[in-house]
Amino acid sequence: MQIREATKDEDEEKIFVRFVTKLNETYSITDSAISLPIKLRRLGLSQVVNHLLGLEKPVPFDFLINNVFLRTTLKKFLQKHNLMAENTINIEYVLALGEPDTSDSLQHDDWVSALDNHQHIHNHDLIMTGSYDTLIRFWKTRSNFKKPQFALQGHTGHINALTSARKEDNTVLVVSASQDQSLRIWNVNPSAVTAACSSILIGHTDSVTSCDLNSVGCIVSGSWDMNIKIWDLQSPEYLDENETAAVATSTTKKRKVSKISMLKPHHTLSGHKQVVSAVAWISNEEIVSGSWDFNLCFWDIPSSMNTETKHGNKPITSLSRSAETDIVITSHTDQIIRLWDKRTNNLETSLSFTSHKSWVSDVKFHPTNPHFFISSSYDNTVKIWDKRSTTPLYTLKEHNDKVLTTTWFNDKAFLSGGTDNQLQFHNLKQ
Repeated sequence: MQIREATKDEDEEKIFVRFVTKLNETYSITDSAISLPIKLRRLGLSQVVNHLLGLEKPVPFDFLINNVFLRTTLKKFLQKHNLMAENTINIEYVLALGEPDTSDSLQHDDWVSALDNHQHIHNHDLIMTGSYDTLIRFWKTRSNFKKPQFALQGHTGHINALTSARKEDNTVLVVSASQDQSLRIWNVNPSAVTAACSSILIGHTDSVTSCDLNSVGCIVSGSWDMNIKIWDLQSPEYLDENETAAVATSTTKKRKVSKISMLKPHHTLSGHKQVVSAVAWISNEEIVSGSWDFNLCFWDIPSSMNTETKHGNKPITSLSRSAETDIVITSHTDQIIRLWDKRTNNLETSLSFTSHKSWVSDVKFHPTNPHFFISSSYDNTVKIWDKRSTTPLYTLKEHNDKVLTTTWFNDKAFLSGGTDNQLQFHNLKQ
């Protein structure tokens, strides 16, 4: 067996390693320890594993030691992590993620500012986008038709956030948050290509930055007014006649508004000292919020109590909860992505990921794989990460201006949109 990175020097420094994997039996090899040159990198190790497997077509692998990706030579890694004294090193191998491609680009009339953070609409081969021109658009996937199937109009300010949930009748409930200080509930029938606004959520006194919807019909929203509000769609609280009349008077669309129910929040959570830039449900009774006051806060909804606060050192621009519910990542204005573990007593960041060259605008964990996440930035790039490595797996440079938002379309594709008025559709390869 020839390994390109090994030298012919019989006295070359070597180390005993044992390869282990969680992959299926197709990729299973002996767990006996073997001696390998300590100068090997990922490529050399991948050649070794392919040889041991006897694969006809080479398969690229990635390697982890103590759940951390190998990104240097074995020797440098072992020295850095004080493992040189170990007799045998266990190395886990996993399938390497292939370089993603960008398969489609959809032109908007204005900045693409919001993407559905749950993407329940994708089951109908639709993509939902929010824009600075106040419209919510629905685009058909796998189609050469470059215009939206239909659009929702009602907000009077740009769209900051979108979320969705599937309903039992195969329709979709959509929640939108806007700079116009309101949220709207839309009932969307993808099959009939129809939609209508059923409710307007009134209560914030400044731009609504973010929203999320849980499995029992409760909405959480964050705003520039520094408050978090909770809305229960199962037991809605309606504005009285005077409050409704005041809202109708303040809008130019009185007739249309008068036919839509006006809801007020069930709870208001106060405590942040700056704009609440990101919110998400952790469970049906707990949320997490991020703010420009540098803090990541956890809240118990039944008691309206702030149960824990973790302290950062720069404004938070977005957050995402992992499939491992106690792990949260946040993006920041200082170009850094930070990971927080609620299971620890540590009130500071657990890990930091540095690669972007400007403000990080958005982060999203993979919907099923707790290791993968994506990020977007004002440096015009989108990056793919594995939280077991502080170096990104790939950097995409398809946008020619700031990237404002990104999200997963499904477990094999993701989306990004920005100030170049483009929505980009990217595909993973593995």
